[in-house]
Amino acid sequence: MINPMDLSGKRILITGASSGIGKDTAIYLSRLGAHITLIARREKALQDVLSIMEGSGHSYYIMDLSDISSIEGNITGIIETEGSFDGMVHCAGVGDNRPLRQLRYENAHNIMLVSYYAYLELVRAMTKRGSYNSGFSIVGVSSIATQTCRPSQTAYAAAKSAMDAMMRCLALELSPKGIRINNVAPAMIATEMYETFKRKYNYDEAHMKREGRMGVGETVDVANAIAFLLSDAAKFITRSCVEISGGDH
Repeated sequence: MINPMDLSGKRILITGASSGIGKDTAIYLSRLGAHITLIARREKALQDVLSIMEGSGHSYYIMDLSDISSIEGNITGIIETEGSFDGMVHCAGVGDNRPLRQLRYENAHNIMLVSYYAYLELVRAMTKRGSYNSGFSIVGVSSIATQTCRPSQTAYAAAKSAMDAMMRCLALELSPKGIRINNVAPAMIATEMYETFKRKYNYDEAHMKREGRMGVGETVDVANAIAFLLSDAAKFITRSCVEISGGDH
């Protein structure tokens, strides 16, 4: 049977891989045959993820993506050790929702550092000659917050919007190299971040269903879309932002 999302033998780098969408995407892609390089700050959490992944050839590296100046050197070292890559997924992000009266430059800056600046620097480092293989595919995890624009999400929605604008510009610049770049835009997904949001704003799945939405998504829903965009099944798709929203608009 043909599996259009077969990733056997492909080397994929995933940031934010110690928890949430990043963790479950890493596990899911390992089941599709990919060799995964995990990136996050917490070594014990990375080791735990590595222990439950399927297949072989996986690795992890400790990186603080808020330290933008260190990214290029770290990526160069990883490529020297692991070889060139077939794909990259930027799942790392900061979910710090604050109303305007509590929002300061430092809060917005910290969100922008990991969501946008790190994404840009990672793409720059990984699209250098010798860093990627033919058919290299990049996927960034944005958010439906860029469309819903709810209160207290000002900085978060702005950072994710910057990711989307960056992706569309870079798709045109990278396509002559045969490199594809797309984003996915999840709505509410059952992660630790969602649990924090639910407690803080008393916002639950029943509330969303009353508003005509499908409720809370699962991390596998996002992982499925990411796997598709990384695979050869999506070889003619670039410059797109795929909404995984369950009708949340």
